[in-house]
Amino acid sequence: MSIPPVYDSHWKELVEGKLAIDIEFFPLKLLLARQRLQLQTSTNPEILDKCVYEVRQLFVKNLNHPIARKDMKKIFRRRGLFGRRYRS
Repeated sequence: MSIPPVYDSHWKELVEGKLAIDIEFFPLKLLLARQRLQLQTSTNPEILDKCVYEVRQLFVKNLNHPIARKDMKKIFRRRGLFGRRYRS
């Protein structure tokens, strides 16, 4: 399973809360809650890029965790992108 690149728009939509999916991977729930609060209180436009990178890295580090994989499938299957091969 390959992880989509950091520039894939789904990461940004996930961080901003624009994807309506049920997140099951608890570390991801915690990270997103913290990041969304950070985005609400910050005016720095670079914060979003940092948050997107952190979320993707969480998946990189937990690629073999079954619940993390399940959540990634939910995120990227919505638009038929899951399973597409990306260059790392």
